[in-house]
Amino acid sequence: MNAWTALPLGLVATISDIPNAFPMFLAVERLIDTGIGPETAVPVLIGYTAIYALPTLAVLIIGLLYQDRLRARLQTLYNRYATGHTKPSGKIAALYFTAAAASLAILIFLVR
Repeated sequence: MNAWTALPLGLVATISDIPNAFPMFLAVERLIDTGIGPETAVPVLIGYTAIYALPTLAVLIIGLLYQDRLRARLQTLYNRYATGHTKPSGKIAALYFTAAAASLAILIFLVR
């Protein structure tokens, strides 16, 4: 991995994460529509972000406290759900493509 391979990988990862940002876009839009000033809106958005990040933070804290036990549990889950071979599913691919197209359409609609 170097800068030239990390750049496109980071770009793709950021683009693929855009659907996760929709709730924040909606929260900002609602705050703007209500006329709440920045002195109130900023703490509200910080609180929203903290709640959004809480599951990841919880796993991090549990990982720091129970390193080997958590690693073993996560490895068990990984082995159960992420190993083996499955046949490609045209229906699932179509569903994901449709959801991605809908996400892009919503993003374009919100930006206008």
